[in-house]
Amino acid sequence: MLKFRAVDLSRRSERRWLTILFVGLGLYFCVHLGIYLAAIYIMPVGAP
Repeated sequence: MLKFRAVDLSRRSERRWLTILFVGLGLYFCVHLGIYLAAIYIMPVGAP
């Protein structure tokens, strides 16, 4: 995005949306990691 000058960081609104994008991506990764770890360690199906 930045390489092709698709985002102009001098504009406040574009900085805000870029921040929202990265925060949302981070939250998605955290939720995905939590579900993944819960599936492995908390809720094993056939564990002895």
